[in-house]
Amino acid sequence: MTGPPAASLLSGWLAVCGLQREAKLWGGRAVVGGGQSDQLARRLETAIMEGRPPGLVSFGLAGALAADLNVGDALIAGSVVTDRERWDCDQAVSKTLAAALGLPIVDLFGSDQVIAGLEAKRALNRLGAAVDMESQAAARVAGRHGLPLVVLRVISDAADDVLPPAAVAGFREDGGIDVLAVIAALARDPRQLPDLMKMGRNSGVAFGRLRTLARQAAG
Repeated sequence: MTGPPAASLLSGWLAVCGLQREAKLWGGRAVVGGGQSDQLARRLETAIMEGRPPGLVSFGLAGALAADLNVGDALIAGSVVTDRERWDCDQAVSKTLAAALGLPIVDLFGSDQVIAGLEAKRALNRLGAAVDMESQAAARVAGRHGLPLVVLRVISDAADDVLPPAAVAGFREDGGIDVLAVIAALARDPRQLPDLMKMGRNSGVAFGRLRTLARQAAG
């Protein structure tokens, strides 16, 4: 199968994103959480009340927990897990998308906080191959409303990459980036600069792949 059958599968689905940039790449209806799972859940509830979608698609970047995932790799989740919860994604749609787009299906860990350190990533690898901060909220809301869920993500940091505090400081609740906060955090500790520059390069690669996937999956 190729792009068009994949695109028709997700026609009209509501995208669940962490960043405004991810939502813009999706191009259709999208809700942005800004790294705040409770806020994201409320926004999803409102969006569903305004117009019930065929399903929810968690779309955007993810961090690798498994060593064999590289920056720019794309994946589909077969299930979303937390320390205490587990949700199965829509198997039929996920398998068809995986075959159409040539992507692996993995378990994905949904986190309510940024997973930045190596030790934390290694510990969570037993639960999933990758991590993001939106899929668990999307899974809970999808379950409450009986909506199918699909997760389509691109790796932006490898398992051995450390996210510098300056980058985390730049995340805004509206899903934008606070450049001044990044600069201020970097000024307090300039040693973060190499990791911050690497993160910028990795993000460029990941967003490039995400743009291609949006065209394929969302038409």
